[in-house]
Amino acid sequence: MRTLRYLLRKEFLQIFRDRFMVAQLMLMPIIQLLLLGNAATFEVRTARMYVVDRDHSETSRGLVDKLQASRRFVVVGSSPSYSVGDQWMLGRKTDMILGIPADFERDIVRTRVAQVQVVLNAEDGAAAGVTQSYAAQIIGAYANELQSELTPLVRTASISGAAGANASMRAQPIEVRARGWYNPELNYRDYMVPGILVQLVTVVG
Repeated sequence: MRTLRYLLRKEFLQIFRDRFMVAQLMLMPIIQLLLLGNAATFEVRTARMYVVDRDHSETSRGLVDKLQASRRFVVVGSSPSYSVGDQWMLGRKTDMILGIPADFERDIVRTRVAQVQVVLNAEDGAAAGVTQSYAAQIIGAYANELQSELTPLVRTASISGAAGANASMRAQPIEVRARGWYNPELNYRDYMVPGILVQLVTVVG
């Protein structure tokens, strides 16, 4: 115990002899806490969105308006061509592509089911995941609104069997399918190796 006390005393004397070391031990954690507390966040305030609307219907415009109204997404461009949207993504001009297929509104009215494609720039995996979560929540809320509007139509339509009517009323009008260009298989090493490399270089420095 006496040996440990002497060792601790020696280390503290050595630390307080060097003012730079004292400042480094005291100030650096405070600065890092203040900076990382504000910078290291997974919140995505605004995401640039490119719209590929092949339907040009009231329902498709309502979906785009719903995403913009959340103030999480800003439309930076639109066209009926997916290839143009891909070029915007490759040029880092957009963070997300919203693909609305043709006959989007017709499928919702006739079959109560339609598909929406969300393509995300996953260079920053955490930001892409948060953006996807925001988009899925907003699209899901819009789907619930459409479902409530279509429910009276389902009840008055001639559907064979009560089970079929219940299944149609429970079905979500919009189905979201998301795909990532970078690491689509979600391989753990492809995500972790670059991050560990940065940490090692930082520690060595």
